[in-house]
Amino acid sequence: AELPFLLKSNPLATGSLYLAALSRYQPGSVYVPAKKPAKPLELWAYEPSPFSVIAREALSGLELPHIVHYCPRGSVHRDELVARAGIFQLPYLEDPNPG
Repeated sequence: AELPFLLKSNPLATGSLYLAALSRYQPGSVYVPAKKPAKPLELWAYEPSPFSVIAREALSGLELPHIVHYCPRGSVHRDELVARAGIFQLPYLEDPNPG
């Protein structure tokens, strides 16, 4: 079976990936100083989700220490998130620091 044109490696697909990255101003490539929290933040994410990617890139760009809990379908992390937050919505950022 032959792959459809848009799924093959071609200049159109490669160009669209670069345009998508440029539209977000290359997150993670610029250092932005931030106050370090006492405890790392916890990010609950679904890896293929574009919203989770943006959240991870923002935390990395700010150099904030964080722990990522990936929640694929059928994962025990999903049940943990519902128990902690009362809802299942990703990405979910939890700050264990007071104040």
